[in-house]
Amino acid sequence: MLRSIFVFLSLLTVCTAAAAQGVATEVPEDIDASMRYVFYLADEVVTPTNPQPHHPEYGEYQYAEIVNQFVAAGFAVITQPREPTAHPYLVAASIVGQIRRLADAGVPAAHIGIVGAGQGAAIAVIIADKLGPSDLSIVLLSACNAVF
Repeated sequence: MLRSIFVFLSLLTVCTAAAAQGVATEVPEDIDASMRYVFYLADEVVTPTNPQPHHPEYGEYQYAEIVNQFVAAGFAVITQPREPTAHPYLVAASIVGQIRRLADAGVPAAHIGIVGAGQGAAIAVIIADKLGPSDLSIVLLSACNAVF
């Protein structure tokens, strides 16, 4: 019980700090077409209840640090830890819809980026496939898993 409360408070702290620093879980209602947007798709080990997991071989996943680096570089960041049961194709479809909303609001494709790590990289590949050729910037970090 005490551990559950600690996990909840830790997650609340991370989410509150992130929201205060220009991080959102989806595209905002009022889209600034001059802004640069990045979708950060973390590896599957990052979950809503464990946003900074520790791997015995690779160490702590610095999710908040990674996201805050994008904010510091001037990006509006859209990111959200996924539930372990989240289907990669459904996550991709949601992000494709958000990217289309940005485009419809006048955000140039060159001002939209997708960065995916681990399973997030595999989801980024699905997104790129669904959107087709464009000027989106896509960075894949270790896209080696069995999503496809």
